[in-house]
Amino acid sequence: SVLSLDPETLERTLCQAAVHLPRQAVVESVIVPLFERIGELWKTGRLKILNERIASNCIGNVLWDMLRSLEIGPRAPNIVLGTPAGQHHELGALSAALAAAEAGWRPIYVGANLPAEELAAAVSQFNAKCIGLSVSFLLNESQLQAELAKLRRYIGPQCALLIGGLHGSRWNTLLKSVDALQMNSWRELMQFLDVVIY
Repeated sequence: SVLSLDPETLERTLCQAAVHLPRQAVVESVIVPLFERIGELWKTGRLKILNERIASNCIGNVLWDMLRSLEIGPRAPNIVLGTPAGQHHELGALSAALAAAEAGWRPIYVGANLPAEELAAAVSQFNAKCIGLSVSFLLNESQLQAELAKLRRYIGPQCALLIGGLHGSRWNTLLKSVDALQMNSWRELMQFLDVVIY
């Protein structure tokens, strides 16, 4: 469906997965592998940006549907989710919002490509106890480092900073410098949120 630019079939297939699988399995067993494959095809020139954008829209629709179906308790702690400046791919942050809701948190989804001061404003406005950021394609490492350092200064040490998408040990120094925790999977994020008490 992605290759043939058939969004109706793609969305119908994703909806069937949402009906027949638990939410976590939809994300980890369907959506993540699908986007890994799309990334591989794009890197080898076998897929156009158009194909990726159509797939992103369909997946985003399904994730939003699943997120809207969850009931959030009135005393649920808030977590802000989005992507930092220079990061335009938001499906990781949307998936994290779904994981947070499953863990009993109220996800405040703020979107993609936001500078540190805007992300910090959301943390302040919603009195969020955590902020989760998704990083996908890294084109400018120094920009990311500067944005994360500013964000940490703005939100202070009391707010947990969680970052998904930076896989591998090469990011340890950067994450340590901004007192951030690396989240490598839906399960890891949920386990962290399950044990955090505010």
